[in-house]
Amino acid sequence: MDELSHRLREFVERLTAEEPVSAASVLVGTADRVEGEAFAGRLRSGSPAGPDQGTLFDLASITKPFMATLALLLEGQGHLSLEQTVGEVWAQANARLAHKTLAGLLRHGAGFQAWAPLYHSCQLPEEVGELLLGSQLLIDEPDLYSDLDYILWGLAAESRLGRSLADLAVTHLAPVLASGALVVRPGPGAAVAECLLDTAREVELAAGLGIELELRPRPEPGEPQDGNARFLGGLGGHAGLFATARAVWGLAREWLQPRVLAEAAVEKALSGSGPFLLGWRRPREEGRDGQALGAEAFGHIGFTGGSVWIDRGTGRIWVLLAHRTLVTADLDPWRRELVELAF
Repeated sequence: MDELSHRLREFVERLTAEEPVSAASVLVGTADRVEGEAFAGRLRSGSPAGPDQGTLFDLASITKPFMATLALLLEGQGHLSLEQTVGEVWAQANARLAHKTLAGLLRHGAGFQAWAPLYHSCQLPEEVGELLLGSQLLIDEPDLYSDLDYILWGLAAESRLGRSLADLAVTHLAPVLASGALVVRPGPGAAVAECLLDTAREVELAAGLGIELELRPRPEPGEPQDGNARFLGGLGGHAGLFATARAVWGLAREWLQPRVLAEAAVEKALSGSGPFLLGWRRPREEGRDGQALGAEAFGHIGFTGGSVWIDRGTGRIWVLLAHRTLVTADLDPWRRELVELAF
């Protein structure tokens, strides 16, 4: 075992032993190769024995850069232009939303509130589109991170192409996954990391909106932790994908050194001065990202515990997939340590 792999092994063993997470998979690499990787932790009940780098994790919001990649692929194939407006997709869209482009949705520019329990406001998943296209969830606050932007983009893709988002994702994203796996609602034969998180955070957020929700227990095997993703059938544009660390690395290296995506499309997606790129966010010196990342870095985190960072200046990729044991488990110091130990 080389020095980096040894350090990564020690890292995940400490991370799972101290129990902020039930399982973790880490990977450090470049666009050309994996430099080191390690796994430690528990699998869900009934998963096959022998956890390794083939273990699937609930990506939560790391689903978003996968959806942004899908959006670039669909646009490149002439299926769905990102310059289309919401009003061009749905004539009934509220006037405050109708002029927003699909690219704007993927940069969190629609003006939606940060979150809403769609499963509380709608009786059927088919009602979600009508709710989002109205005005009741719009607050017109600029640069506000919102799951709702991505959910609406996912509905636009389904509407225009006449296929489920799950089908589109699994089919079109396969070429960028390297040797990794990407799954929606993994079946009983899949190795999936144990997830202990209930919906306490959603109950808290709903209370802030004046909505009383019942606490839902941790997800059943193969279900995403996110309540809206569950309501939408397992996958929304914002969350619901399960993947291995290798699959996330495959996605990241595509943005670092495009092979399938058009290089001009990637450059356009990564342009702009706001906090959010198309599918990604810029790092902050404080908090999750630490100071080891350069000015050209971008990445994403997921509520369940994962993160992925890409530094165009150094050509380095860091992947941490993890399932937190509690919503209060702070993984920011661990994320910083992972970035720094690879140097």
